[in-house]
Amino acid sequence: MRRRLIRVGALAVGLIAINAVARLVVRFWHQFNFDAQDRIAMISLGAVAITMAVVALVWGRRFPQGVAVADLGIAAAIGGLVSILAGPLIAGFSPFREGTAGFFSQVGLYAGFAGGGALIGMCVLIALGQDHRSRSLQRYAESRLARPRRV
Repeated sequence: MRRRLIRVGALAVGLIAINAVARLVVRFWHQFNFDAQDRIAMISLGAVAITMAVVALVWGRRFPQGVAVADLGIAAAIGGLVSILAGPLIAGFSPFREGTAGFFSQVGLYAGFAGGGALIGMCVLIALGQDHRSRSLQRYAESRLARPRRV
């Protein structure tokens, strides 16, 4: 259980770090350039999606699908909430500066990119037949073929 919590916490910290770096770049170098701010926001959300996809590939191969999906969801929820609530404070703003519509649009974008990345990672893993279930079924089939046929 301890390893699982460390694993989920490390992913959440990684997602928070991606968001914090993006917000610091905007704060120090592109504070008044709105096009650059949008570009950096999309790059950071793309990095979140890629991170979730890669972690989904690794965890989906090692652990049962339910465990991997639950861990990815918990880490994405923690990372998203901290990034959305504390991230604007890093940039020197309030989380609700743009109102509730802006806040919920950030929640939706983050959930979409994180969930989409995890979904793509798991689908690729299943399509390649490398997920935990496919590999255990393959091991079972190989063990059944290794035995001599009963007469």
